[in-house]
Amino acid sequence: MTGPRIPNLFAVPELKEKILFTLLCLAVYRAGAHIATPGVNVAALQTFMNTQGRQTLFGVYDLFVGGGLSRATVLALGIMPYISSSIVIQLLGAVVPYFQKLQKEGEDGRKKITQYTRYGTVLICLLQASGVVVKLESTVAPGGPIVPVQVQGGQAAELRQAERAAVQAAVSSSRRPEKRAQRTAGPIGMERFFSRTCTSYRKDVD
Repeated sequence: MTGPRIPNLFAVPELKEKILFTLLCLAVYRAGAHIATPGVNVAALQTFMNTQGRQTLFGVYDLFVGGGLSRATVLALGIMPYISSSIVIQLLGAVVPYFQKLQKEGEDGRKKITQYTRYGTVLICLLQASGVVVKLESTVAPGGPIVPVQVQGGQAAELRQAERAAVQAAVSSSRRPEKRAQRTAGPIGMERFFSRTCTSYRKDVD
């Protein structure tokens, strides 16, 4: 007796391309899941997640993305934005006539729905990434700030410091002529007083 034959998955060119593309995506995702985001204190973030973050929404999201959020990786959002976008598009198909029409158009409709799903994925990524950045910048862990102050502002903080320095220099330079005028006004006033006193005394003597 011979065992069941294993089908050759690479015999079909289209199936071969899909399998190789899927493996390539998995390799890229796993590589990005171990690359930390520059400017983030990973030790402080892990301390926060172990002490306080597990009971919050951050802890739940970190569970779904395989711990990528607690390691502050560049692909910390995972595939959750795509799943959320797919759910939203499916819900719209039940209430919006336009999406209902696309679902009935067959292959062309499915292509358009897939395209809208990708657009929604990008939008959700931007929203979620902005929320994560705001949360990390405003959180101070027991081990220190998760995002150092030097990194939060970046060039904007440097520009603000330069503007403050320029304003202070302008204010100090504007005060110096006033002080000089006050200093010079004193001796000049005394000389005029003595000169008037002397002239009046001479007139009295004469």
